[in-house]
Amino acid sequence: MFDLNDTGAVAAGRAAQAHKRFVMITVAALTGTSWLAMWLIFGAFDDMDLGSGSFYLSFAVVGVLLAAAWFAVGYSYTGSQLVARRVAMHAAWAVGAWFLIAFGLLILMLGVAGFVMSAGHFGLGPAFGVIALLTFVAGPIGAFYLTFKSAGAIATLCISEAKSRAEDSGVSQPEQPRVPGARLDSVDALRGSVMILMALDHVRDFIHRNALAGEQPTILFMTTLPVFMTRWVTHVCAPVFMFTAGIGAYFYLRNGRTRAQLSQFLVTRGLWLIVLELTVMRLAYNFNLGQSYPWLLLILWILGLCMMALAALVWLPMRVLAGISVATIVLHQLAAGAISPEPPAGPSWTLLFQAGFFQAGGTFVATPYPLVPWFAVMALGFCFGEILEWPGPERRRLMWRLGIGMSGAFVVLRALNVYGDPSPWETQFNPVMTVLSFLNTSKYPPSLLFLLMTLGPALLALSVFDRRTFSRTNPLIVFGRVPLFYFVLHFVAAHLASFALAVLTYGTAAFSFMFQPVPSMGTDPAAFPQDFGWPLGVAYAVWIAIVVALYPLCRWFAGVKERTPAWWLSYV
Repeated sequence: MFDLNDTGAVAAGRAAQAHKRFVMITVAALTGTSWLAMWLIFGAFDDMDLGSGSFYLSFAVVGVLLAAAWFAVGYSYTGSQLVARRVAMHAAWAVGAWFLIAFGLLILMLGVAGFVMSAGHFGLGPAFGVIALLTFVAGPIGAFYLTFKSAGAIATLCISEAKSRAEDSGVSQPEQPRVPGARLDSVDALRGSVMILMALDHVRDFIHRNALAGEQPTILFMTTLPVFMTRWVTHVCAPVFMFTAGIGAYFYLRNGRTRAQLSQFLVTRGLWLIVLELTVMRLAYNFNLGQSYPWLLLILWILGLCMMALAALVWLPMRVLAGISVATIVLHQLAAGAISPEPPAGPSWTLLFQAGFFQAGGTFVATPYPLVPWFAVMALGFCFGEILEWPGPERRRLMWRLGIGMSGAFVVLRALNVYGDPSPWETQFNPVMTVLSFLNTSKYPPSLLFLLMTLGPALLALSVFDRRTFSRTNPLIVFGRVPLFYFVLHFVAAHLASFALAVLTYGTAAFSFMFQPVPSMGTDPAAFPQDFGWPLGVAYAVWIAIVVALYPLCRWFAGVKERTPAWWLSYV
């Protein structure tokens, strides 16, 4: 929200006002997040003893995660560890306040209700139950009040620090105008953040027992809250890849190239990505060169197709292209339903409009990413590149408003349950699953609500990143500048980790079944041992290890790309 490194009295005043807003937003957001997290835990444990260790351990875990998340948010906004620590204390305080006020009274009231009813006073029992539920709902208000009480002290502390730095530094420096075509660190940081998230989902595919048993994490009757959320948070990855690829194409054009050169680059790079999908990535998926396994046309395939489509679309006027892109995203579900052929659909229909399978030469081909509407997401990113050349305050203001508007539109349209997703949400057997049903939008192909749900928060994150200054060694920048290099390596690393765990678990017998695709990649689970796979916690540990291990390699390669102007490096 503001930078404590700003200088000058004007900057200090602006920092003071901005920080007040930051504290208010932080208090409200962390309290709401705490409330939601506690509510989900309560729903997840509604069939368990409230005195169990797992119940209270979950509160501790959520408290630590919230504190860490809000430390990162505070540091990202202010660049001050002192501020970040105070923000983290806010998060921990909100969790504690929520627990003491809401759950303490809730359990007490439920206990009283049970005692009263057991004594034969059946009329009073439900009354105490209603009081318990009201306490449960009113808990966030108490948490908000307690955290809000100390917000002024934090604001005073940070404003004082901002003024002190301003007085020591002298006159503030105005924001430097952007060089046309120059990279934006904020775009690299956004891309890098989703690269890290993406690895979590792919590691889960290779490691988690449920994924290896063929269970889908978003099918509510076969999932759990942790598994669903592990999958759901990674939904943002594909839309951001597409959107930032379009932004990159715009900057490529603005960096002294003609539209003809841009079109040529998009066609050749698109073909290169398709070749990688069919060769290198197939080997990474399968650890086997056999041709009998299903062909998976995944993210590199659709990125390549969309780049080739964009090669033609960039010749359109920018406003026309923006209109076509928005109309495609909004109306593709309606149009596809109107012109859908009678089943079974042919390969061309599946490749263009419908996620599914078809046969080619006796082999199954899986195409979860149809061209429509993904090409429109990339084209919209290309149009958005023009906005990123606006002056900093103007573009950040617009990104923030767009992010809020799109996120709000998702909530409203999803609540109406009329249009925007082919799978309407439904009331489930408990409140937690009802919330998950609400969030469970369609990715294959991406619905309007799916794209609002993912691109809205992505624009908010882009607005935040655009206020920060990143070093070249920041992991978000490092991973964001070598996305293809990271993408290939993380898939190989995830499969190698699965192989190593199999050897540790089953010994040399693992060599008899690991040189083939794992069940989540298309092989019959019967070809693997019963209950093959490992708990979700192991998948998280492997994910963290892979990201940490890939950082030095990606940092080295990012340096090579920066120092070496070779044309072929733009394809890697």
